Amino acid sequence: MTHVHPTREDRVVATLSEVVGGPVGEHAGRRAGRGVSVLGVLLAMTAMTFALGLVSKTACAQDGWPTTGGTRFTHACVSDVPDVYSGDGLDELAWPWSSDAETRLRYPVTEEPAAVALWSYAAARATHLLSATPDLSGRRTLAAETVAATDTVDDERR
Repeated sequence: MTHVHPTREDRVVATLSEVVGGPVGEHAGRRAGRGVSVLGVLLAMTAMTFALGLVSKTACAQDGWPTTGGTRFTHACVSDVPDVYSGDGLDELAWPWSSDAETRLRYPVTEEPAAVALWSYAAARATHLLSATPDLSGRRTLAAETVAATDTVDDERR
């Protein structure tokens, strides 16, 4: 099976390819398993970035992911996740776009983009399942600020 380079065979494509560096050169060709591929480099860079991100958060994990106080900012432990969890009613599994009047009195409609809000809601559902589904009816009898301050919700947010 022969490999055709359109920038060598077709004048129109060769002319248009000038915008991106010109036709394919003589030494360009299929890689036969030699050297490192572009995909390999990109995956390695992604893995390194991910690893550096994890290492940078070790102080946060050791301190129990503080949600208040100075270490939250000095160690870059700031995250919207805990604030959205209790601030948007996810600790009570409130649907982010609920039209229920009682829910809207307790919590505002989410300001997060739709995909983020759906992901957050799914994560809240998983959190409730993994934490033995706390009593939501008991939470709804408390003020929203009080619910956020309980030890159970604080543990869920971490």
